Amino acid sequence: MDDASYIEDVLETEVVEYSEEVNINFYKEMNAKFTVSTSVQNNFVTEITKLVQQAKGKWNFNSKKLDIYVVGANRQSVINLCDVYGNCSSDLEPFIFAMNGSEAFYSLRENTYGEEGIVVFFDTVFEDISFKRLAFHELFHAYQFHHKNASSIGALQVDGPWLIEGGAELFSELILYQLGYHTEEKFNSQMELKLLSKEEYLSGTIPLNKIQYGSSLRPYYLGAWFTVYVISEIGYETYLVDFYEDLHTFGIEQTIQKYFSTDIAGLIDNFNTFLNQENDVLLIELTRILS
Repeated sequence: MDDASYIEDVLETEVVEYSEEVNINFYKEMNAKFTVSTSVQNNFVTEITKLVQQAKGKWNFNSKKLDIYVVGANRQSVINLCDVYGNCSSDLEPFIFAMNGSEAFYSLRENTYGEEGIVVFFDTVFEDISFKRLAFHELFHAYQFHHKNASSIGALQVDGPWLIEGGAELFSELILYQLGYHTEEKFNSQMELKLLSKEEYLSGTIPLNKIQYGSSLRPYYLGAWFTVYVISEIGYETYLVDFYEDLHTFGIEQTIQKYFSTDIAGLIDNFNTFLNQENDVLLIELTRILS
């Protein structure tokens, strides 16, 4: 179906608040609201509610509500969903969408967050484990910005995706392992794949925070290992809770100075030393800090 026909179909499709098969108390327990196009299959929505519950069980979202929209795999349909049905206010907008057939979810725009965060999922064509990985990746973004003082995504994307995307990249793999969707062997294999650009990066001159989206240096992958390094220095719980609260309260430079007694450049130099170890040593360190 071409984009024009797809958009027309979405506009003509009634959007309803999903209530079948999932008890209303389940929504209250999760503190999440689901708004779903009737064109989306019920089993897909049920799967999403399960993933949301699992993510909220691993990452403490506190009291911030997740407002989840489930529509089709088309960027414009989100805009239409907001415009036609009035589900989105100026300070409470969807920030996640998926393009037809692409292998990633993207940020719709830089925005500030009100008291409620919004996550937008789509009826995608991905295989099951790929969808889970992508869903958890975006749910971790929702976690990263659930704090009361959360700033815009852009405010924490200093020059590139190294910090925010790296965290989501690691934790989307980690939660698959923690929940039993991956074996330890598969988790380690996925993390070793994220070292593919290691040699090119270490032999080059571009610092981690200057690598741009789409670079052959794979900033998401390197960012995942940067997150491993950060956790190895400050601890798992400190990273998940205090580190993000401080990022939103004090900003990147001050937070890095607080935890590492250096600036961004110094922290990246230290990370490069860490990354320069043999892959086997890195994987052993990964197991140590996450066990």
